[in-house]
Amino acid sequence: MAIYQPKYKDPKTGEPVKSAVWWMDFTYCGKRIRESTGCTKKTLAVDAVKRRKTELERAIAGLPSEGKETRIRTVGQVCQTYKERYADGHKAKSFEWVSSLMKHVLRHLEAVMIPDLNEDRVRAYVRARLAEGAGNRSINIEVGILARSIGRKRSELWPSVKPLRERNDVGKALAPEEEQRLLEASLKAESPLIGPFIRIALTTGMRSGEILGLTWGRVNLVDRFIIVGDSKTKASSGRIIPMNVDLHHLLVAFAEWHQKECGGTDANRYLFPFRQVRGRYDSTRRMVSIRKAWEVLKDAADISIRIHDLRHTACSKMAEVGVSEFGMLSIMGHVSRAMLERYSHVRMDAKRTAVEALSLERPDQKRADLIGHVKDSPKVAVFQ
Repeated sequence: MAIYQPKYKDPKTGEPVKSAVWWMDFTYCGKRIRESTGCTKKTLAVDAVKRRKTELERAIAGLPSEGKETRIRTVGQVCQTYKERYADGHKAKSFEWVSSLMKHVLRHLEAVMIPDLNEDRVRAYVRARLAEGAGNRSINIEVGILARSIGRKRSELWPSVKPLRERNDVGKALAPEEEQRLLEASLKAESPLIGPFIRIALTTGMRSGEILGLTWGRVNLVDRFIIVGDSKTKASSGRIIPMNVDLHHLLVAFAEWHQKECGGTDANRYLFPFRQVRGRYDSTRRMVSIRKAWEVLKDAADISIRIHDLRHTACSKMAEVGVSEFGMLSIMGHVSRAMLERYSHVRMDAKRTAVEALSLERPDQKRADLIGHVKDSPKVAVFQ
């Protein structure tokens, strides 16, 4: 008998009652297998027996077999398991970044069962996140994290749900008037941290994660330099960036604010502290993301840029004033000249200055004479 409905004695009446759940009972490789199928329908119970035998065959062959407890899980359960495993072998800031992205997945899909997570559900999630103003890249990463939590590729799970088109530009540098508007708007911002953040970014060229990970032990206000902590690349970690006068004044004032609001500037305390409930700050923990304050600030300044464009701006300004390639590499933390060229954008004012150096005016001839000569030339007619 492969499947059957066992009988048991009703504790109230003492009468024998047939169970609504089907059980399996068979012998495999000399061992008796007797356990519940978890099904109340006979056809489903028969399929359960087949799956159980397949599992045993895979086990005999030395192949991995999925446990029964993992067959029906919710998105919340698989995400929690993924977070626990991700924490092992990854940096703390990487774990915090993944956790922050996963919050959106859990907010929309936490109670959804994995068998019900079909393509329509994923499309609905994408539409909801777009309506919330999330960027295409962020949404693609979130869906990718969800797929990895399940243990499959997104192309295997939801082949018809194509990734959203992401920006492929290399960023931009702020024009001087845009930079000024951004700085002025930061003085009126509700967040006391967004102003110091953008000023550090514009005066050091540091990445967002590097700034948020700064501790006071890496800020030397006496000799005026900053030591970058863990970074995106091995070559970028531990680099030393000197402070200019503006940055030094800013950090001195910022240290005073920390003494008042965060309880001090001990070496292991973060410059950008975690904000707790009711607006209190815990500088023993780092801020996870400053994106919300950033979005409010750039809207107030009427500028359409990314946080990472602050780094592009710093690099471009150094290039425009003639900082050597070696000096820029040591500050920016890049490992190749190609990446440095990608970050350096010559702005319009610098381009105008550059083309002025290409003037054709000779010391012994006035510009007016040259202009008149060009106007009289028959070749110019084709451009008029």
